[in-house]
Amino acid sequence: MSHLTTPRPNTGHFSTLEVRPSGPSCGQTSRNIAFAAHHYTDPPNLAGGFQMLDLQAQMRKGGTGAVRANIIGSEISASGFRVGVEAWGGAMMRAAEVAWVECKRGARGCLFGQFDTLSLREDRGGQASAERLKKPEDGGEVKPVEAPPPPKQSYSKRFMFPGYFTGKGPLVVICWLNRLDLANTGAGEGTRHFRLRAEALDVTRTGLTARIETWGDGVLAGAAMCWIALPQSKRHVTCGVFRAEDPEGEESGFTGKVKFRKGMFERPPKVVAALNMFDVKAGGRQNALRVKVVMEDLDVKGFRWRLETWVGPVLPLASVGHIRGS
Repeated sequence: MSHLTTPRPNTGHFSTLEVRPSGPSCGQTSRNIAFAAHHYTDPPNLAGGFQMLDLQAQMRKGGTGAVRANIIGSEISASGFRVGVEAWGGAMMRAAEVAWVECKRGARGCLFGQFDTLSLREDRGGQASAERLKKPEDGGEVKPVEAPPPPKQSYSKRFMFPGYFTGKGPLVVICWLNRLDLANTGAGEGTRHFRLRAEALDVTRTGLTARIETWGDGVLAGAAMCWIALPQSKRHVTCGVFRAEDPEGEESGFTGKVKFRKGMFERPPKVVAALNMFDVKAGGRQNALRVKVVMEDLDVKGFRWRLETWVGPVLPLASVGHIRGS
């Protein structure tokens, strides 16, 4: 474990590079964050997601190991909190970056939610496989051997809004990934992808469905996401999504621009962004997941963004949820 006790002012962003240099680590890297003095009288609500991941899985015979990372927010008080990122189970985290937003406890102008696949109790049952019928050595009755269920690639849960939020009118919702335990069944170098998506479906005035999924050769042991809901009518705060895709799957980065509505901001707003989806083709024998969100050239008219990977992997697809406010 690497921890920096000296608090720094809250910027809505944390990098493990503030605490230790880039390099293999399977523990937790964290530091203390201080909120502005007297800004909160009670511990605020927090919602956060990954802004950068540099992870490496251990190779295993017959397939790949998993990449694992988890954001931890703890010791939350009115004056600050501890933010950290951890890896476990032999998976390595070279570096990671986290973004977050807060809202006052009891605030009614926005709503945060968290969905973790660990909260679901799955009962998929067992299936008898004819291919696994074996004759007992003692000549007894042939009985089917219970086959393990196939890996589950999608998890979802319905969330109902509290009564005070149901009359807020049309909503905008963004999602961020904040935990992953992900592998794949790619047959060889150049064919292995790490794929994960978090999204909100069936958004109504009364609730939404949060879904986390992988696809293709993805194997999802577990993951978590947060969702942030805002009324479309909320002044000076809004959110959105930018996405980049390369059908050929050979790109290592994308760039684009988000434009603000004219007159929306009198000064450059604060913008917080994190990943809600990625498809990263692992690079060669490194079996690495590397993806990063960069925002730059921020002014009252908008900002430029970059989505990139580096040193081996390519980035066929990625998507980012962002929230901006004065």
